[in-house]
Amino acid sequence: MAELTYDEWMNDIDAVFWHLERDPLLRSTITTVWLLDSLPSRQRMDAVVQRMVANLPRLRQRVVEDPLGLTNPRWESDPNFDLAHHYCWTRLPGSRPDVRSVLDLAQHDAGRAFDLARPLWELQVVEGLPQRRGAVLIKVHHTIGDGTGLLRMAEQLMDLEPDPPPRPAIAAPDPSTDTPPLPRRLPMARSLARRLSTERDTANRAGRAALHTASRMIRRPAGATRDITRMGASVVRLMRPSFTPLSEAMNARSLTHRFDLLDLPLADLRDVAHRHRCSLNDAFVAAVLGGLDLYQRELGSPCDKLRINMPIDVRADEADTGAGNRIAPARFVLPIGASSASQRLTRTHDLLRSVREEPALAHVEDLAGVITRLGPTATATIAAALLRGTDAILSNVVGPPCPVYLAGAHVDELYALGPHTGAALNITLVSYDGTLFLGINTDRAAVSDPDRLVACLETSFDELIG
Repeated sequence: MAELTYDEWMNDIDAVFWHLERDPLLRSTITTVWLLDSLPSRQRMDAVVQRMVANLPRLRQRVVEDPLGLTNPRWESDPNFDLAHHYCWTRLPGSRPDVRSVLDLAQHDAGRAFDLARPLWELQVVEGLPQRRGAVLIKVHHTIGDGTGLLRMAEQLMDLEPDPPPRPAIAAPDPSTDTPPLPRRLPMARSLARRLSTERDTANRAGRAALHTASRMIRRPAGATRDITRMGASVVRLMRPSFTPLSEAMNARSLTHRFDLLDLPLADLRDVAHRHRCSLNDAFVAAVLGGLDLYQRELGSPCDKLRINMPIDVRADEADTGAGNRIAPARFVLPIGASSASQRLTRTHDLLRSVREEPALAHVEDLAGVITRLGPTATATIAAALLRGTDAILSNVVGPPCPVYLAGAHVDELYALGPHTGAALNITLVSYDGTLFLGINTDRAAVSDPDRLVACLETSFDELIG
C-alpha cells in the first residue's frame, strides 16, 4: 500500500470543514460500520489498533488554531494523547441485540461532538451480536480526510488473509523537520512565514492564469472571451447561496441522526450502467433520485427537483497520497420525476456529465482559500449559506475489490455513513468485494418515515436493475 504523506497545515478545504464546527447543524462527522463474521480477540484487536495509530501520525495529532488568524489551523502531536480515550469495547444492551442495535449505538455516538482539544477519531468494537459476530464503529472528523483518503487510512486495519505475517511499523516523516529552526521556535514567525508562502503560491497561480488568458486573448480573442464568461458563470453557480431546501416534505432540520443500511450486487448495477453507456455513479444517483421521488409522492408531497451536493474526487492520480481532503463539492439541481427508470438514468447521465465539466471545480481550493481568508466566523456563515438549502448529499467510494480481514475476522459488510451537513440525508455508496453497500444517514426531523424511505430506495433500485 502507498504510504500517506502529511502536511502540518490544513489545506483550505480541510479548514472549511473545521470551521463548520461552529454550527452544530453543519458538523462533518463520518462514521463507518464494519460487520464481521466473528468477534476478534482483544489481544489481536489491540495490536491492530496500536499498529494503525503508530503508522498514521494524524491519529495522534490535535488541531491548533492560529492565534493571530494569519493561517489555516495546523496539526501538532497531542502531548496528552491517550489511546483509551479513542478506543474501547462496548457490549450491546438487551437480550436479543441485532444489527439495528449496532446502528442505534452508532447514530447516537455520531450525534456527540468531538472533543476538539484531542485527536478527532474514535473506534469501538461492539460485542453481543448473535452467533458471536462482531462489529466495529469508527467515527472520524471530515478534516482528517475525505472518503477515499479515509479508506486509504483504513488499510492499516485490513489484512488480505486471516493470519497474515506481521507488518513492520512505518516510520512516518515528521513534517515539522522541514521547518527552519528559528521560525520553529517562534509560532508568530511560523504563521507569518506560512501566510507569505501561501500568498506567494496563490499569486504565482494567478499570474500563470493571467498570462495564459492574455496569450489566448491575443491569439483567439473570441474563444478566450467565451472561456472567461463560462468560468464566471460556473463560479456563480458553484457559490450561489441556497437557504431553503427544494423539498417541502424534507425541509425540517435537527441534530438527531437515523442510520439505515441497504446492499445490492455490484454486477447488477454495473450491467445496467454498461447497457446505458453510463457510469456506475450515474446509475447510483439515478436510482436514489427515483427512491426520493417515490418517497415524497407516497407522503403526498411530490417534488419536481432536488438540490444535490456530491463530492468529486480531484486527485490527479493514484500517486497523490496526501492525507486530507481532495474533493470538489459540486452542488446542482436535478429533476427527479421520470416516465421510467431508464429515462431517469439517461437524463441523470447527461446532467452529471455537465456537472463534472464545470470549469470552476478545478479551482475549488482557490475559492475555499478566498473564504477562509475572511476568518472562521465568516467561513462558517458563508458555508451555511451554501449548504443549508441542500436536500441530499450523495457520495460514491471505491472500496476493496477482494475480501479483507480485521484482526482475523472476515469483514462481511462495510458501510460509510457520511454527514448530512445541513441536508436532509446523506447516502454514501461503498463498493466492496462484489457488493454495493449503501449507508443512509437521515435527519430525523427531515425524514419522518425512514423505513418507508429505505423501502422506496429498494423499489427504485429494483426498477432500474429490472
